[in-house]
Amino acid sequence: MVKRFFSSTQISPIIEQQRFQESIADLYIYDIADIRNLASINQSMRTNFFCMFLLNKGELHVNLNLKPFKITSNKLCVIIPSTVAETTFISNDCELLGLVFTPEFLTKTGVIFNHQETLEMFVPNAEKVLTIQSDEAEILRLLLQRLKQLNASNSTHLFSREIIYHTFLTLFYEVSNVYRKNKTLQKPKITRKEHLVIQFIQALQLHFRNERSVRFYADILFITRKHLTKIVKEITGKTPCEIIDEAVIFEAKLLLSNPALNINEVAQNLQFTDQSVFGKYFKKHFGTSPTAFRNTEKKSVF
Repeated sequence: MVKRFFSSTQISPIIEQQRFQESIADLYIYDIADIRNLASINQSMRTNFFCMFLLNKGELHVNLNLKPFKITSNKLCVIIPSTVAETTFISNDCELLGLVFTPEFLTKTGVIFNHQETLEMFVPNAEKVLTIQSDEAEILRLLLQRLKQLNASNSTHLFSREIIYHTFLTLFYEVSNVYRKNKTLQKPKITRKEHLVIQFIQALQLHFRNERSVRFYADILFITRKHLTKIVKEITGKTPCEIIDEAVIFEAKLLLSNPALNINEVAQNLQFTDQSVFGKYFKKHFGTSPTAFRNTEKKSVF
C-alpha cells in the first residue's frame, strides 16, 4: 500500500508512522525524502495540525484552500489547522526542511501570544507563502536541522526534550519576525470590489455546507444578488454559483475519500436532503457518480 502523507485528514497517521523514530510524538521534522516517501500528488487533505516548511532548492506547487502557490528557493510556507491542502508538483531537485506539530504541542512549549505579530501567521487570512532573505533562511534552516537532530529517537542528549522546546520557541519567534517584516514591506491596496469578494469567500468557507444559494451570501454582504454576481465575475472570472459549487464538490471529494463514511453520511454532512439528490449534484458538477469516484480513489491507494 502506498503511504499517503498529504491525503490524510489527521496528524495522527503521520505521527504514528514516526512514533518510534521521534522523541516527542506531537512534533515531526521532515525533509524532501520524507515527502517523496509519504506524499501523493493531487491528493487533498483538510489539516488539523500546523505545518511550516522552508524550500532550499527546486520547486513545489501546492493548492491551499483552492488557491495555487508556486514555492521556490528561500520561500517559507505556513499552514494552519482546517486548511485544505493539495500538493500538485515536486521538482526532481527539490530540497526542503519543515515541521508538523499539533496545537497541543504548541501549548506545551509555553509560547506567549503577547504580541500581535505572534498571532498574525495563525489567522485564516494570513499570508501562506513568504519570500525571505538569505540570512533569515539560513537561521531557520539551522534551527530546523537542530530540531531534527534532537527529536530523533537515537539522540543521547540528556536534556533533548527541554532544548527541543526552547529551539522550537526560537524558531517560532524568528518566523513571527519574518511576518512582521513582510507586513511592513507589503501594504497592498484593496479596492471595494476586491474587499467584497474576499468577504464572499470568507462567508463561503463558513457556510458552504449549509448554504448554496447566491442570495444567502448577497444578503450577508447587504448587496443584491445581481451586484454580487457582477463583482465576483469581474474579479475572479467565475460566477458565485461556480465558486460555491467548486467548494461543495471539493469538500465532497475529501469526505468520499474517507472510507469511514458511507455515501449517505457524506450527503448528510453536506446538508443534502438525501443520497439521491447528492448523487445527481455530484455527477452534474464532477462528471461521475460518488460511487464511481470512490472506487477510483480505492484503486489509487494500492
